[in-house]
Amino acid sequence: MHILLVASAFNSLTQRVLAELQDRGHTVGVVLALGNDDEMREAVRAQAPQLIVAPMLTTAIPEDVWRSRTC
Repeated sequence: MHILLVASAFNSLTQRVLAELQDRGHTVGVVLALGNDDEMREAVRAQAPQLIVAPMLTTAIPEDVWRSRTC
C-alpha cells in the first residue's frame, strides 16, 4: 500500500512511524505540513496515496483532502 505520512516535524515519533510502515512492506511518502495547505494538496496529488497517516500534526488536514482520501 502507498501511504503518505504527514507531519508538522520529522521528529522521533514520525521517524518511528515511517520505519514501522516500511518494515511492513508499505511504500511511504513524507510531507511536512508547515502551515501551507497547498503544499499538502500538491503532495496528495503527486503521490496519490491510498492512505494518509498524520501522527504528529499541529494543523488540520484540509477538508478537500480528508473528504477525498482515507486519513
